[in-house]
Amino acid sequence: MGSEDFAQLVGELYDGVTDPQGWAKVLCRLAAYADSDAASIMLWRREDSMALIGEYAGLPDQLLIDYREHYDKEDPGRYFGDKVKRGEWYLDERELGLPFIRKSSFYQDFLKRYELDSTMVTPMLKGVHIDGFLSLSARAGKRDQAAVVRRLAPLLPHLERASALRVRLLGVAQQQELSALVLDRINFPLLVVTYDKKVLLANALGQQWLALPGNPMSASSPFSSHFTGLLKTATGLNGTRRAAGFIMPLADGSRQFVNAVPLSLPVDGWGDIMPQALVWIHSSDGENRSCDDILKQLFHLTPGEIRVLQQLMNGGSVKEISAVLEISESTTRTHLKAIFSKMNVSRQAELQRLLNRLNVVI
Repeated sequence: MGSEDFAQLVGELYDGVTDPQGWAKVLCRLAAYADSDAASIMLWRREDSMALIGEYAGLPDQLLIDYREHYDKEDPGRYFGDKVKRGEWYLDERELGLPFIRKSSFYQDFLKRYELDSTMVTPMLKGVHIDGFLSLSARAGKRDQAAVVRRLAPLLPHLERASALRVRLLGVAQQQELSALVLDRINFPLLVVTYDKKVLLANALGQQWLALPGNPMSASSPFSSHFTGLLKTATGLNGTRRAAGFIMPLADGSRQFVNAVPLSLPVDGWGDIMPQALVWIHSSDGENRSCDDILKQLFHLTPGEIRVLQQLMNGGSVKEISAVLEISESTTRTHLKAIFSKMNVSRQAELQRLLNRLNVVI
């Protein structure tokens, strides 16, 4: 493979990290480059020693069914999973020897049925619960396994990095899905909006609110300038970031309260790139919400922090709060520091204003 072809293969490997089709394309190219008839991603689950076939190219569907239902426990290669280090290969012809292969039911009753007699495997990912492997299968005598190992050596670091990225991306996707489920349980419209009115996240009621005619996100709304000012205040474009809100009369005579608090991005090497605000809406006839529910959902306060907050808003000092809750003053101060940080306020008065805007009863 020339340098351009190799670069294309590496590019497709990284493209597959975000491609909905996964690595189907790159597995086809890998199989051809490795003189193999099939390429697959094998997953080994540690807690029950279960071997599974993930994505694949060149393998018939019936082979996957047979493997899962009858032959996964008989696969001799699965017992070498912990022994093969990164950058190394399990080569069945070398590890097992041809005499064993000729007598093995896994090879003679299973793989040979699909004209596959030779398998080579290398680790892609070493995890806590699941290990991932690249498996290349072919007819016996079709390829020189040692030559394939040398040919694929420059690709292995990219294979490992791309695997790690893909697992991380899947984890983020799962977190987003779980977050959406949690947000949809909140019984009022809730949105995450950037300073320039881009909606990054909205629960189901928030999406319904955005679809209503005359909502202040629209430039034609008479409250568009109010909403712009609210976002500028909450994201710090008007100075220090702070909570903001305004009242929006509706055509039926009722009112909606539109509120926002600063939502800071984690400060890392990239800095705070896009200031955001957490926006929520409640009506004038809406019921007051319980403190525990809203504070847990919106600000991720722990039960201990909520108890300290309740005592603080009842006028308790650090000493009094500690006595009532039977905790040390040091623990009380730690909880208070976490509360102010999570709710992005610096003084008790700001905290009270925020709770008032949330329509929370302490």
